[in-house]
Amino acid sequence: MQENKNMQEFIGLILLIGTCVSLGITILGSTIYLIQHGNETISLEMLNSTSYHLSILQIWNITKSLSPIGVIEIGLFALVITQIIRVATLTWFYLKTNDYIFTGISSFILFILIYSLLWRH
Repeated sequence: MQENKNMQEFIGLILLIGTCVSLGITILGSTIYLIQHGNETISLEMLNSTSYHLSILQIWNITKSLSPIGVIEIGLFALVITQIIRVATLTWFYLKTNDYIFTGISSFILFILIYSLLWRH
C-alpha cells in the first residue's frame, strides 16, 4: 500500500514539474512573440487554418533560431512529453508489481502516444 502511495506522489511530481516547465517555456515564447509582433494585426488566414503540422525536427530547427513560435511549440511539446513520461512510469510500475493486464494496457497507450508523436501523415 505504501508503494502505491509513493508511486502516486511520484506521478504527481512528474505532472507538476512537467506542467510548470511547459507553462514557463510557453509564457516565455508568448512574451517574446508579443514584444516582437504585438502591434501587428492578426491575419484572418492564420485563424482559419484547418491543419498545422510540424515535425519534431522542424520544431527543433525553429526553436534553435530563437523564433517565438518555436519556443511556444517547444513548450507545448514539453507538455506532450510529460504525459508520455507519466504513462511510461505507470507502465514500469505495473510491470514491477506484476500487474500484467495494466502493464499491457499502459504499454498499448504508450505505443499510441509515441506513434502519434513520431509518425505523421
